[in-house]
Amino acid sequence: MANRKQVVVPKDRPFVIEVLQAQEEYSGKPVGLWIGHSRFQCPSFVLDYAGGSPARVVLSLYDRAQGHSYSSKHIGTLTFKVRAETLAERTGLTVAQVYRSQVILERDNRLYRRQPLSKASRTFLGNEVTLLLPQRTKQGQLVNNPISTAPKKPGLLSENGMRDYIVIPQDTLPAIKQVSRHGLAVLLAAMEAITKAGTGTESARITKPELRHISGLGLVAFRKGFRECLSQKLLAFSDNVLTVHDPHKRRPTQRWRNRRAELFHQRKKFAFDLNERTADDYRSLLTKVLNTDCSDIPEDDWHRIWPCPLCLNEQNGKITKRPTFAVHIEPSVAGFHCYLCGAKGKLIQLAAQVLGISTSDAIEYFRLLLNPPVQEPEEVAVQI
Repeated sequence: MANRKQVVVPKDRPFVIEVLQAQEEYSGKPVGLWIGHSRFQCPSFVLDYAGGSPARVVLSLYDRAQGHSYSSKHIGTLTFKVRAETLAERTGLTVAQVYRSQVILERDNRLYRRQPLSKASRTFLGNEVTLLLPQRTKQGQLVNNPISTAPKKPGLLSENGMRDYIVIPQDTLPAIKQVSRHGLAVLLAAMEAITKAGTGTESARITKPELRHISGLGLVAFRKGFRECLSQKLLAFSDNVLTVHDPHKRRPTQRWRNRRAELFHQRKKFAFDLNERTADDYRSLLTKVLNTDCSDIPEDDWHRIWPCPLCLNEQNGKITKRPTFAVHIEPSVAGFHCYLCGAKGKLIQLAAQVLGISTSDAIEYFRLLLNPPVQEPEEVAVQI
């Protein structure tokens, strides 16, 4: 294969995103973020911790959650075990810092922890962590729901209907051990910028004040973290064009040249917004999914249904006649909860679990239920 001539941009002219895209298209790079890298999605609220210990723990937890979700066999609430010693080793923190970070994250409703006790040794077996997904309702209320697994799906947060996330390569995790909290805050802000830019490259056009605003740092702290990222070659910045480098090679990524690399996920744009649904829409969904008449369910309160479609009200081999499964069809809530098996979440997650499909497929099922495709009548030839 003949070597292609590289497009050279004159030094006396500013670099723009269009020129960078033309260079990459000319060299054969496919459109997409971090093509050829193993990567995961992390919620943008990680920026609220300004690169502190909770931010490092969040990155490690969501990296681990992606692996558990992809390898899971069934759709359900994503819960996994993790030891503080393991998190300390992966993040470069002490065990005490990990414990304090988990307490902060639990206080902020970012996760739920449970410590099972061994009956034999009477010692704790580690933390069972359930990650909570922040979602804002149409009325502006912020609610936190557990994340559902997405078997064989690479985008955990996009499959759960979340849009506000950052695409992060896994090579970042070992690299941030050598970076201060200010440097990590700037690096995460840069990854947020290229994710939200939607250019399909690891570059974004942004000014330093805009990048500092995303990082949430003060002027002195931002300058310190920015210089650190530049000195470690994690970033490149020229003429208001920011480029995030491969965290392992410390240069613009070239892994897309690997022909086996497949396009990962892209940020999904949902034309069917769940926040715009009505109570009647959820009544129709429950009637179809639960195969029972739900047209008389009240809108302003929880309504109990028997049996639970997930556990069938079975406990210890016995069927409980008491209704323990409740739903709330008010659009700002749109949730379910079983007080017997403990399952809870959004109604769209309930539909996904009952139907055995992913959350994104359940959203498409909901859309087709409300807006069925119109079939044109076939023309019949009439012989005269």
